[in-house]
Amino acid sequence: MDSTTYNIYFQKRTLTICSESAISPAANPNAVICCANHIPDLSKVGEMMDNMQAVHNLILATNEDGNGSLSNKEVFEKISEGFTQINAGGGVIENAEGRLLLIFRNGRWDLPKGKQEPGEDIACTALREVEEETGIAPAREIEPLCLTHHSYHMNGQFVLKHTHWYRMHYAGSATPVPQTEEGIEKAVWVEKKELSSYIKDTFPSIAKVLSYYL
Repeated sequence: MDSTTYNIYFQKRTLTICSESAISPAANPNAVICCANHIPDLSKVGEMMDNMQAVHNLILATNEDGNGSLSNKEVFEKISEGFTQINAGGGVIENAEGRLLLIFRNGRWDLPKGKQEPGEDIACTALREVEEETGIAPAREIEPLCLTHHSYHMNGQFVLKHTHWYRMHYAGSATPVPQTEEGIEKAVWVEKKELSSYIKDTFPSIAKVLSYYL
């Protein structure tokens, strides 16, 4: 049985897809829990989340008995069919002093990321976006870190962005330059021990990525 847990972030709300045995009521005291197999059209879950603004965490549970039940991956894929899907790449950049590069955009602390261009390798997307948004060019040797999924509205459509995150390193001494035309107000190096205060003022998807460093 597929044990992978999938999270789709809707701003500060979260849709979680996991097996019944992975649900911890103590860790999710205010979550609304539904059986994924009881939802007739999983492609409409995005609309369902849009109509349930008071629900901050919806958990779709899958069965593990294997009797025709959908796996976590299958549920995630069927839900994804209801969105316009795009791929993006982003980076968590660490300098020689062990600081991480954060940007401030749309009133929140964030990480540099952006949409994949046609025919572009996703790792190249991540490197390009980091340089465009911060003026910093990391070393080309990068490591896959994690994959996040978040949803938003664009031109009247539900969009699901799959962001491939990479661990990057920067050995230079250049001062970051925020890409103001993309709404980025600041680009700063942050001590790891100070990350927790920045995480309080970011989105859950970004907090999840930064949690690898706490």
